[in-house]
Order: sequence, then structure tokens, then C-alpha cells
Amino acid sequence: MALNINSIIILIFMAFIVGGFGYARWRVRKLSKQIFGKEDIIDGLKQAKIDADASPKSLASLTKILLPQIQKDFPAFNWQEYREKVRQAVRKCIRDMHDDPEEIELHETEIADYRNNSNEGTCFIICQTSAGYRNESGNWIERKYETDLAYVQDVSQLPPTQTAVGLNCPNCGAPIKMLGRKTCPYCGTGITELNIRVWRVNGTKEFGN
Repeated sequence: MALNINSIIILIFMAFIVGGFGYARWRVRKLSKQIFGKEDIIDGLKQAKIDADASPKSLASLTKILLPQIQKDFPAFNWQEYREKVRQAVRKCIRDMHDDPEEIELHETEIADYRNNSNEGTCFIICQTSAGYRNESGNWIERKYETDLAYVQDVSQLPPTQTAVGLNCPNCGAPIKMLGRKTCPYCGTGITELNIRVWRVNGTKEFGN
């Protein structure tokens, strides 16, 4: 009789354990269904990653704060014009990095940082763009891109006789070795210092994904 009782106890214990595992599995499946829409939690986690990759990325949007300062320093700066140049650079970056995908969608483009290093003679505007594309597997992928706008000398706008700002006297053609001079050291002709600078796209990269 003792053996039978022990056997019954063992059977009850085993049934409890099996039932506990079964209940736990049921709870996990139910929770996975609620969160991910799939009963298998592994499939749910995979789907969650796919959904995350397909969701537009958030940006560091400081345009409203930084743009007034930029336009104060550079009154002729046209944000809409350079925003479009940034977006063109992002589109090219996506095509170059991902074997020219057929579908590309650009979302927001914002100013994320402004660095006016006047002592060093350099200025940068850092822009961020959220964009999506369809990869070779047909999945929709969302990423963030960072583009630098640099304020640089536009050599293409200089007269043919000059290779850099103020290097030659407009009267005698003598070289001007020191930038910022007001007169030619050879003939005394007054020199008008040229300030031909432009904003240009300095580089675009994918980041923070």
C-alpha cells in the first residue's frame, strides 16, 4: 500500500510540474500575442525588429533654435535651398550604399548642430535626415543620415588670374603674399579684399541605427 501511495504522490507531483509548465507556456504565448501579435515569442521578437526597422527614426531637431543664429551670422543663408541640397546628398548616399534601391522616401530634415569657429575660420552646420528604402529582400528599412554643411572658399568664382583670394595685384599682377593687405606692396594700388565663400555639402553618412 505504501508503494502505491508513493507512486500516487509522485504522479501528482509530476502532473503539477507538467501543468505548471503548460500554464507558464500558455501565459507566455498569450503575452506574446498581446505584445507582438504572434503566439510564438521568437517570431514576435523577429517581427518587432522588422517593425522597428520600418518605423521613421527620430531626429535631434534644433532648427527653430539654431536657424535664427545662423541667419544672424549669415544673413544671405537660405535654409530651404540648402535643405534641398542636403536631401539630394542623402538620396545619393542611400543609392551608393545600398545598390541603388528603387524605392527611397525622405522624411524630415532638421538642423542638429551649428559650429561657428570664427577663430579658426571654419563654420559647420550639422543636419539630420530620416529616410527609408526597400532593400533587396523587399523589406522596408528606415535609417538616419547626418550631413555636414561647410562654409568654404569657392575658388570657382575667382577671376582667371587668381588661384586664391587676393594672391595677385589687379594692377601690376604682383603676388600678394599676405592676405588682408589693403595696398599692393609693389605699386601701391588699392586692393579690394574678396570674400567669396559658400556653403557646400561636406559629406553624408548613415548613423545611430
